[in-house]
Amino acid sequence: MFKLRVMKYLRKFISNVNELSYISLILVLSALIYTVYVLNSRTDINPQRSRAAGPTPTSIFQPTAPQTSYLTTARNILDWMDTQKDTRGVYQNGECRENQGCDDPVEDPKVAHFVLWSRYQAYKSGRFPDQLNQLSRDLASFNSLYQIPDYHISYLNNLPVCSLLYPIATDEEVPSSDRSILEELCRNSMFVGKVITQADNLINQTGTIAEPEVDKVIQDIPLPADPETDTVNYNRGFRQYAVYASDLITQYRWFDDNKQFQRAKHNFNKALEVYSREKDGDMLKYEGDAILSLAASDLYTATQNRKYENFITKYITRKTLSGCYTTTDCSYYLLMLFKMFQATGNQQYRQALTETIDSLMTKAYDPQVGAFHEMIPGIKIFDVRTNSILSGILANLI
Repeated sequence: MFKLRVMKYLRKFISNVNELSYISLILVLSALIYTVYVLNSRTDINPQRSRAAGPTPTSIFQPTAPQTSYLTTARNILDWMDTQKDTRGVYQNGECRENQGCDDPVEDPKVAHFVLWSRYQAYKSGRFPDQLNQLSRDLASFNSLYQIPDYHISYLNNLPVCSLLYPIATDEEVPSSDRSILEELCRNSMFVGKVITQADNLINQTGTIAEPEVDKVIQDIPLPADPETDTVNYNRGFRQYAVYASDLITQYRWFDDNKQFQRAKHNFNKALEVYSREKDGDMLKYEGDAILSLAASDLYTATQNRKYENFITKYITRKTLSGCYTTTDCSYYLLMLFKMFQATGNQQYRQALTETIDSLMTKAYDPQVGAFHEMIPGIKIFDVRTNSILSGILANLI
């Protein structure tokens, strides 16, 4: 009966999703994970303990040999992604498979940002030359939606956009017309809300934003509370702060806009404050904190400040012990490792990346579908964003 209630609620959510709800999907899925766990076990979640039911965190201490090769898996996901579009070329998301049957996926056009990154990484690996043309077609379909007056799409930034598009738009192997579109998609991104107003007020008063107190967080010292920091709402608080930090620092790097650099620091400060106080709590434990490490990697790449790499090193140590509780959180963690390996060539990132992906493949990859699903017992939700990240990484592994 519980499973049926879960599926009924999930179907209702997916069928009524709107643009601002897309980014809440993982929040709902994570809450379901936690509910299943609580109902089936009263012990603490720990990678070393066995339990009857509930999600098993994917730890880099638990590598196992993948059932299929990295390249075969990448190809399978790329082919699966092609099936997740409607006749207009607009992406759908949230394909669900389980014994009871599931509703159709919902329209999620902004998933294209992730797909474009995936196709680009597959092309750059040298193993999937067809993906550059696929990228151009997907980009044309996606960009055309902004030309439809009544279509429900905006430039509101609620997902990593600039940080995904930047490497594509700055690569001369990509057609110049495509690069121009990608640049405009980033330049038009909108950052709104109290966190931006507060940042702008501080910039107007002092001209700068305080440097993130990363060293204190590395030492497990909670940062002073700012009453305007949202420490409760994961989606519009912690997650939004981290997403904004990632894209704002990319805009600074891309367009040499110092104001965006200051805004990025302010948003990273907010996310860092929440993390310093809540990193051992259920909110970040079950809904994921890897998006912060991804923002740290973008700040490191843009500034070359070693404090961000030091934070990432400490983060990897914690993630090794705790593992991932959702496939989406794991994908952001792997994306951070991928970026840091590209930026530094340090083998610690490569090792953590391959060990984590091997473990995830045994826990969440469905070879019959050719894609990864969320780690929810009895329910298989396939997220195009998550699979895009994973396929782009897998295409570059040997």
